[in-house]
Amino acid sequence: MTSSSSSEPRLATALEPSGEREGAAPEPPVSISPKKVARGTTAIERELCKGCGFCIEFCPARALDFDKAFNAKGYHPPRLSRPEACVGCNLCGLYCPDFAIFGYPLPPRDLDSAERSAPADQENEADRSPEDPEESR
Repeated sequence: MTSSSSSEPRLATALEPSGEREGAAPEPPVSISPKKVARGTTAIERELCKGCGFCIEFCPARALDFDKAFNAKGYHPPRLSRPEACVGCNLCGLYCPDFAIFGYPLPPRDLDSAERSAPADQENEADRSPEDPEESR
């Protein structure tokens, strides 16, 4: 059995770029920025909901909760109680038997810029009063 000499060519591994020095840590195959966060939201058709709670039970982020108000059928529909937790995975929509809720992802945003631009008392979009209909025309 002979030992290999240093003059023989060495096989490169998949993570090793050609030209990398021996002993150096390999570069990761994908660049991941820890400052990006996946965000999502839901679209809820309150009047289609029968209040089964599947969407709330199966939400992996625990972003949904029952609304305190009733819909026209007398059920408590879901509401997005923790919008910062929603990632838009749409599991709520996949489990909903009435197609009353859909989750969808929002474009990723930079955490640093979001923290700088967010006002201290940010109100929920659902709690805002509707715009004046005369202005939208």
